[in-house]
Amino acid sequence: MIIGEPHTEKPIRWAMVGGGRGSQIGYVHRSAALRDRAFDLIAGAFDIDAKRGRDFGVELGVAADRCYPNYGALFAGEAARPDGIQAVSIATPNNTHFEIAKAALAHGLHVVCEKPLCFTVTEAEALQRLAGESGKVVGVTYGYAGHQMIEQARAMVAAGQLGDIRLVNMQFAHGFHNEAVEEKNPSTGPATCSATSARTRSILLRPSLPSSRSSGCSARARASSRAVRRSRTMRSH
Repeated sequence: MIIGEPHTEKPIRWAMVGGGRGSQIGYVHRSAALRDRAFDLIAGAFDIDAKRGRDFGVELGVAADRCYPNYGALFAGEAARPDGIQAVSIATPNNTHFEIAKAALAHGLHVVCEKPLCFTVTEAEALQRLAGESGKVVGVTYGYAGHQMIEQARAMVAAGQLGDIRLVNMQFAHGFHNEAVEEKNPSTGPATCSATSARTRSILLRPSLPSSRSSGCSARARASSRAVRRSRTMRSH
């Protein structure tokens, strides 16, 4: 149950890497983090364009001198302050997540990272080791794992109310996916999607497809799903 009560004595000093002007997921992070005043956005490296990121940060109420040109400057600058950040959200292209998360942990920060956290078992184990050594939390935004409907379904299955579960069919769609944004963003293009699909067979933390799915990725996913259903149908006859 969401009750809106504070879970911290005072807001966590928080920064963002990415999530700048025009970022849909950046807004989602900020609106969720600030809703119950559990976090206080006090710094950031919001954009690959330093001036654009600074202007956007100032509009959000972040001091201009704490709007940094890149994540390295953000982590170093905040580490030198007595009131520096305690946690960071990473909302950048998929292929940058691992290096930024690793750097954040090296600076003693808690990490909230967009999907996927990384692409290989080696990278995942490195982050796990760094988190353990620093005593910091690394969270990946699998938001629906805590959704009320999912929690209710889990409880119903555990109580045997639905019998033996043989198949779970779930769908997730966005209206804004009708725009081919992957054509302008190399990190979410068909080549990246194909490489990600191949790597998911061996990684520790299975990521979802990039938030802006290419038509090729979607077509492959649908074809795979149809093949599985045909195979099950044939075995049942």
